Amino acid sequence: MKCDFLFLSWIPKIGNFWIIAQKEIEALEEHKFLNKKLIKNNFFVWIDYIFFILNKLWILKDRFYYMDRLFSKIANIILKKSEANILHCWSFHCYEILKNNNYKLTIVERANASINFSYNVLKDEYKKVWLSFNVSSKHRNIVNKELKLSKYLLTCSNFAKKTYINEWFPEEKIKVLYYWVDTKQFKMKKSYFKDEKINFIFVGYDWIRKGLYYLIEARKELNKEKKFFKNKARLLIFGPNKDDLILKKLIGDTTNIKLMGKEYPVKIYEYWDVFVFPSLEDWFWLVVLEAMSSWLPVIVSQNTWASELVEDNGFIIPIKNKISLKEKIEFFVDNPHMIIKMGKKSRKIAEKYTRDNFKLKYINLLNELYNYER
Repeated sequence: MKCDFLFLSWIPKIGNFWIIAQKEIEALEEHKFLNKKLIKNNFFVWIDYIFFILNKLWILKDRFYYMDRLFSKIANIILKKSEANILHCWSFHCYEILKNNNYKLTIVERANASINFSYNVLKDEYKKVWLSFNVSSKHRNIVNKELKLSKYLLTCSNFAKKTYINEWFPEEKIKVLYYWVDTKQFKMKKSYFKDEKINFIFVGYDWIRKGLYYLIEARKELNKEKKFFKNKARLLIFGPNKDDLILKKLIGDTTNIKLMGKEYPVKIYEYWDVFVFPSLEDWFWLVVLEAMSSWLPVIVSQNTWASELVEDNGFIIPIKNKISLKEKIEFFVDNPHMIIKMGKKSRKIAEKYTRDNFKLKYINLLNELYNYER
């Protein structure tokens, strides 16, 4: 059994997609299943830089679409005479190869929900903050064509799986593989309630997708009604730029709320108390597992993989729901002892999702699917 592996990372060596893909490659190498791997190298970095400039000059509207198409065409040429019998590629990178498929087993990995589902959930959210949501119809069409050509879809949550079943993808062709976290990186919390406040933390670069708008609105209303964020609580926001003018306008009064900037080391979690992730549509975002590994209870939306981790270590809320957000924030402010109790349960749950378990389940899945298709 030999596998060709395709992955095009927009941010080499960092970011969740890159981390997961690297562990898949490691697993293939350890079991001597890897035939060829095609990942973003210096050539693609320079091409991407050129496309980025053209995009800024409005010469090239959809930079990611053309970058991925170029990668797919080159990969098709390189792998045309491949001796591998399995192709594992990440979504949007392999349309040309799948069109000319000579593999016994093809797997497209897409961690996100259905691209049509994502588009419908998010398209109006960007308008609320005076921005446009740039996912072209060409982009969506390519993703859907890839999935139709592939024998299997690999995703990381039952939430994402349902969005594909609700559209057109056969349930038996969808496989779910949960991702992992390195719990050893996260130290046990030594103290809570820094500065005698309940410290809520949000982490997310794409803050519109992550539902930060609704968290900010919930905070505003709690300030007006009960002055929670003036007297008892604080909100720390990691991910967005400190100078994001749109966010600053939305926030208004900055009492006990702070934009912490784009960079966040893993140690940040040990200083705060409750992790809030009201995402509108998300895949397996590792920050939730990182927060749980740091003994934090969580408030997450139903449209995330993280909702499948919540037992009695936090709360699941509907998307776009300020009332639910307010209720759960109030709960932790009124019951600070539950932060410590739920935080301990978060850590126990996170410890189940290890790197070694992930790699073993990945290899077992490849074996199972290959033997079935053979």
